[in-house]
Amino acid sequence: MGKGRFLVVAETEVEERIGPATSEEIELLARLRNGDERAFEALVDRHYGAMLAVARMYVRAEGAAEEVVQEAWLGVLKGLDRFEGRSSLKTWILRIVVNIARTPRGPRRAYRAVLLPCAGGRGSCGEAGSVPRPG
Repeated sequence: MGKGRFLVVAETEVEERIGPATSEEIELLARLRNGDERAFEALVDRHYGAMLAVARMYVRAEGAAEEVVQEAWLGVLKGLDRFEGRSSLKTWILRIVVNIARTPRGPRRAYRAVLLPCAGGRGSCGEAGSVPRPG
């Protein structure tokens, strides 16, 4: 799952539009920067599949790939003001995915279930009348 494999995918998926952002992308960016939720939905619809495919090349577990994509969306939203339009929007977004996926983090945030003690030490938190203790 190395660099070479991504380059092949990047060339086939982005080959048609390697140049700068189109007028449609610039208009979409303006809407995004103004907080237009429909613009964000359109962006997700357009690029989610490619983002997940690229993430899968760098992480093994499906859940980890989905997490990479979610982190990438946060990066996209935070970086909207820094997008200069020198590449297509898709190229910029996929680069964010690659950067996040390649960032060493050990196992990606493994979530685990934790049983919370309940007030009064009686029963489990799921029983009627029991209230989880704070902290």
